[in-house]
This record gives sequence, C-alpha cells and structure tokens, in this order.
Amino acid sequence: MIQDQEYKDINQVSILIFQIGWEQFVVDLLEVKEIIQARQIRKLPKSLDYIDGIYNYRGDIIHVVTYKGTPVNFCMPSIDVLFFSAARVYRDQTMGVLLTGMGSDGVEGLGAIKTSGGNTIAESEETSILYAMPKFAAEKGFADLILSSYKIPRFLIDFANLK
Repeated sequence: MIQDQEYKDINQVSILIFQIGWEQFVVDLLEVKEIIQARQIRKLPKSLDYIDGIYNYRGDIIHVVTYKGTPVNFCMPSIDVLFFSAARVYRDQTMGVLLTGMGSDGVEGLGAIKTSGGNTIAESEETSILYAMPKFAAEKGFADLILSSYKIPRFLIDFANLK
C-alpha cells in the first residue's frame, strides 16, 4: 500500500502485488499482455530434475521449471538462491530488495548483488513487521539504501527507467 504524499499522483504505474505462500510478488500490469492457464505440460524424458516439462504457447516452447533442491536457510524456495542467480546473470543491472522477514534468508544474496555492482535496498525498521532479514543485511553493509516500504516503489521505478 502506498502511503507517502509524494505517491498520490502515480497514474503511470499500475502494479499487482500478490502472495504465494510466504513469498510476495509484484507485477507491472502495464507489461502483462495475457494471463493463461497452463493445461498440458509435456514431460520430457531424461530431462534434468528441476525441469517439469515444456508447454507450447502459441508456437513458443516454454520450459516449466520447479526448484526441487534442498532448502537453503531452512527455506524453499530461498531468496538467497534467487539473489545469487540474479547477481550472477544480470550483475550491475540487478536491483535487490529485502523486505520484512524472520531469519537471514536473502542476506548473503543481497551481498552478492552488491558485490556484483547491483543496487540494494533493505526495508527500514519503521515499516518492517519482523525486522530481522533487512536488519542483518544493513548490519553487514549489504544495503545501499534503507527505506520505509512505502518509499521503495519510487526507487524501483527510477531504477527501471535508468536501465
């Protein structure tokens, strides 16, 4: 929820925030072209363990992948796994944001993003419900910015516009 005065006129941005399990996701609705229900995922013989199969979407073959490894930081999926992967692939084009949470999942991954030249944000104690993950990241020096949750969207928009 956007609460800050500076965000009152934000007509050019439409986002959907949703949660699956304990994870939150943000989708820019202006970028969504279509939402489909995947009906037939074709299993592939002799494929890697994490590939569930493929899906034919209007002639394009989409790989359907599920992380089936062991938990990292007692979490599956793990934020650290995502952040390390993003840092390795996108390097200085990566923006990592670590929000409220219990434990330390995501802290080392945020450090990897920072080390690879990416930008990092940790949520401030002011708006965190559980101020553990962002606190540990800040204490380790992995957060370029420490911001209240309602100030983070502006930095994400600016980051996307610069890239």
